[in-house]
Amino acid sequence: MAQLRKILIIGIDSKLGSLAANRLTAQAYKVYGTTRRETSVTKNIQYLNLEDRPEKWPRFPNCDTALICASVPSVDECENNPEKTKQLNVDSICNLASSLINKQCLVLFPSTNMVFNGHIPFTSTNHQTSPTTVYASQKVMVERFLAEKSDSTAIIRFTKILDERHYLFLKWMADLKQGKEIKSYSDKIFSPISIDFAVDALTQIVRKKTKGIFHLSGSADISYSDAARHIAYRLNKETSLIIEEKEKKLSDEKSVAARYSTLEQSDIFKELDHPTDPYEVMDYVFDWHNGP
Repeated sequence: MAQLRKILIIGIDSKLGSLAANRLTAQAYKVYGTTRRETSVTKNIQYLNLEDRPEKWPRFPNCDTALICASVPSVDECENNPEKTKQLNVDSICNLASSLINKQCLVLFPSTNMVFNGHIPFTSTNHQTSPTTVYASQKVMVERFLAEKSDSTAIIRFTKILDERHYLFLKWMADLKQGKEIKSYSDKIFSPISIDFAVDALTQIVRKKTKGIFHLSGSADISYSDAARHIAYRLNKETSLIIEEKEKKLSDEKSVAARYSTLEQSDIFKELDHPTDPYEVMDYVFDWHNGP
């Protein structure tokens, strides 16, 4: 009888973590996890607060792979509290990864296209990183740490992940249905992928135990104003309700806005059957008729 494969998901109640847990359980993995919610603790889910000192962390089960989904994902919060967020997003993650690697565990780390400055499209995995935000800089710090342990790590950079609960787009839908105006950024671009695609990509790496750096991306960039017009079109609403604006700068020197966000898709994901055209991704994710 084949040995049961085991995976530890740090942040199992996150969007990616919970869906990956369900997918891997269905693929006959023994899934363990961690949570910051004491009410979510079970036999196989331990309490872990990465803001605590490592001495307070639980003793993790021996697993083949660990998927790290815990982080402070807010760009604004990282800008406003760089030292506090670094403690969790960098220091704790690196300490955790080191501990897991010492237990002969493959560490899988989700990262972002924002590690690049967005000056060129379809950035390759070996292109030099050039973050323009604190959040992205913290991702780069972890990537560099993991790159030194490349025999035991995998990094997957995602472009914008969409799910059916995306707050901004749901709010736009609700407002447009009521005939209200919405505001969108004409200079902020994104290259969306569905959360289903992201989870399938993660499970692909887990199953194959592949190491290295990987990219998962939509096939083109669109602006948030383009997305707003598509939503209006699908809801049969006038595009005159859309007010286009420029994105505000985070500081005098830099802005989140970039010319491109696309990444060069890694070959390992080309066999996965998911839409990559931005508008097809939006249509795949959202139910236009039964929305708010």
